[in-house]
Amino acid sequence: SGNNRAAVALDCEMVGTEEDGSGTMCARVCVVDETGAVLLTTYVAPAGPVTDYRTGITGITAESLEGAPSLAEVRSRVLGILSGGGGSGDDGGDGIDNDGGGDGREIAYGGHERRPR
Repeated sequence: SGNNRAAVALDCEMVGTEEDGSGTMCARVCVVDETGAVLLTTYVAPAGPVTDYRTGITGITAESLEGAPSLAEVRSRVLGILSGGGGSGDDGGDGIDNDGGGDGREIAYGGHERRPR
């Protein structure tokens, strides 16, 4: 594997912030290659209070996030994969089974946010 990937897909699961749960924060990241091989799957430590784990959609609980790496650490690993580096595989959890339709707004690439079009 390694540097000859045709494509990768990135999915982020988002949890709710703000008193009404309307804000979002990245809590899980998964990257797969064009064959569906998991290059990275990891929880992300919350940078602030989580008011809605959206467990029914995301599968995430408070316990899921205990000991998780920071968003900065995960971002660095994702950027490494996007720049042709290898993935580190499964860091725990349930892979990409829970697809809550989260967007990747919390992951920056090259210092610029990539937002869904």
